[in-house]
Order: sequence, then structure tokens, then C-alpha cells
Amino acid sequence: MTDRELMQMALDALEELRMEHSQNMKVPEEWYSYYQKQDTALEALRDRLAQPEPVHAIDISQERVDETVKREHEPYGYLWFAHQMERRFTHYRPKEEQRIGEVTPIYTAPPKREWVGLTSDDVHDAFNYVEMVKLLDFDRHRPDWCEAFASACEATLRHKNGGNK
Repeated sequence: MTDRELMQMALDALEELRMEHSQNMKVPEEWYSYYQKQDTALEALRDRLAQPEPVHAIDISQERVDETVKREHEPYGYLWFAHQMERRFTHYRPKEEQRIGEVTPIYTAPPKREWVGLTSDDVHDAFNYVEMVKLLDFDRHRPDWCEAFASACEATLRHKNGGNK
């Protein structure tokens, strides 16, 4: 149950009680302070429910971004051999006296690579490919030329960034 639903339920219950008491009985004078508190609570609930739901801000500060990037590149755990030659997996890096041989870090996802863009030589090569290999002239075959040039640039970017398509 959300907070809004809970507040609406409390408001409905208080209003029903208030309605029932005001119709069925004469209120003793010492109860007036109780009803004033009830009125204050009713008014506060009505006001709060009339407000829109708060929007939670997303923390995109540089510190938060740096923390996220660091966490993404940290290993999830480590695979190593203990002295009894049993294979172990732990979330901490073992000390040298605990293990035999190397420690293999285990990642939940491959480390993210930095994007590599096109150099002016790459663009020139793509242009030459379209003009010399595809034998398309920009003035006479403009749509085909543009499509071939874009494809050549995409292929170069895929190759430079480890893509396999």
C-alpha cells in the first residue's frame, strides 16, 4: 500500500467518524478539543492529498557518476586455488598466503570500452571507397552515394569499436 493510499484510507475513516458523531449524538463540551484536533488532521490530510505526487530527483552529480563508473569496473568476485588445491570463489581478493597461483577476477559484465570515433583519414578512406570502388558519383547518384558513404562509415566505426555486425 502506498503512502497516498494509506492517507486516503485514514481520511475516509476520520470523515466517516466525524459524520457519524455529528448526526447521532450531542457532544459534551470537554470533547471540543478532541474534535479540533480531528479537524486539523482532516484538513492536513486533505491538503496533502490535493498535492501532486513528488518527483524524485536523479543524482547525476559528477561524484555519483564517478562512483558508478568505479563500481561497474570492479570485479564481482575472485576465483583462486587454496593450498589444498580446492577451487574457491570469494567476493574479496585473497591474501597471498591464502592462495596458490594467480587470482582471476570475475566481472558481471565486460568492462566498458571508450568509444572510438572516425579520424579525417577514415572519412577520406570512406569517400574514396564510394568514389573509386563503388563507382558512384555524388552529382549523378546522390541517394545511392549517401547510403554507400554512410555504410562505409558505419563499417569503419564497427571495426574500430569491436562490433561484429
